[in-house]
Amino acid sequence: MPEVTISRRFDFSSSHRYYREEWSEEENTRVFGLCALPNGHGHNYGLTVTVAGPIDAPTGAVMPLDDLDAIVRRNVLDAYDHRYLNLDVEDYLDLVPTGENIARRVWERLEKPLGGLLRVADLFGSRIPLRRWVYLAEDERQVRSVQILANPIDQHAQVRAVLLACRREPGVALALHPQHRRKASIPRVRGPG
Repeated sequence: MPEVTISRRFDFSSSHRYYREEWSEEENTRVFGLCALPNGHGHNYGLTVTVAGPIDAPTGAVMPLDDLDAIVRRNVLDAYDHRYLNLDVEDYLDLVPTGENIARRVWERLEKPLGGLLRVADLFGSRIPLRRWVYLAEDERQVRSVQILANPIDQHAQVRAVLLACRREPGVALALHPQHRRKASIPRVRGPG
């Protein structure tokens, strides 16, 4: 049965610190650089949640948008917005809150409440160069995450290219960097798991 895709954008602000308790201060600074500073740092994040499914005949929609908004608010925004992720959010008490891990945890928080409709959790940060982490449905593309570093003008075209490439080559994640934008071949790197 044909599916329709719906995407909604949400915003939240959080602070975090890249740090591992079992490492020395020097090791944390060597690995994480300025992101390991003791007081942490903050970001304004954008989150695009994409769901897909058949159109419900009585309502004419995949799902009510108010329901999608409420699920994202209850499961992600209420927990993450204006929080210090390392201390205030249970997801990161033993996990470094990198963009990749935040995208994965957002996915995990939304997967069950959205009842199989979730297809993409697309997280992007406010710092330059733009950073973007896209967590995709495994059953469709078998790719867990993609990080894109791109010029904001090119970001939508690059995300489309990533999604198409992931469909062609399951298990492969792409990293697109600004210096590769104009090249005909896109560098490929193995994705996690």
